[in-house]
Amino acid sequence: MRAVAWDSETSLILPGLLAPPLVCVSFASRQPELETGLMLAKEGLTWLRARLLEDVLLVGANLPFDFGVAVNE
Repeated sequence: MRAVAWDSETSLILPGLLAPPLVCVSFASRQPELETGLMLAKEGLTWLRARLLEDVLLVGANLPFDFGVAVNE
C-alpha cells in the first residue's frame, strides 16, 4: 500500500470557527519516486476525493483537523 502524506492550510481559526475555510492542500509520496504537489482549495479537494477512492494510506500531522476542514468545505 502506498503512503501519501497530506496537509491542509486554512484561513485563521477564530472563536466559534474551528474549521476555517480551506486555502490549499499539499502532499508528498515516495512510491517509487518522490512526488509532491501544492494545490489551491478546489483542486486540493478534488485530489483528496480521488485518494479516498484508491488503496492508499493517508498520513499527516493533524488529520482530524484536516479532514474536518475538508468535510466543512
